[in-house]
Amino acid sequence: IEADGNVDLAQANGTYDLGSKFGCVKDASIAAAATGAIHLRPGARIAGFSSLTPNSPVYLSRSAAGSFQQDLVGFVAGEHVIRVGYAITADILEFDPAYIIEY
Repeated sequence: IEADGNVDLAQANGTYDLGSKFGCVKDASIAAAATGAIHLRPGARIAGFSSLTPNSPVYLSRSAAGSFQQDLVGFVAGEHVIRVGYAITADILEFDPAYIIEY
């Protein structure tokens, strides 16, 4: 969240300060200058996803800002990986962010 209140969509293609905070937007349709909910608490269960593989980690996308992926395809050694959480069901994510370096 920027000083002006805007939210930047994260993408796993750059470097991040280890102190960065990541949140998961509850309603992806939140428009600019609108209000909405952003989950920041680890353990929050967030519905509204589709086609997740249950019991698998979910990572911040390397190719599309604000998107997720369930594999590390495309990441190479030394790159920054952000785990967003774990799929509980095909449509529910348990938010559990972690900063990881791909080895």
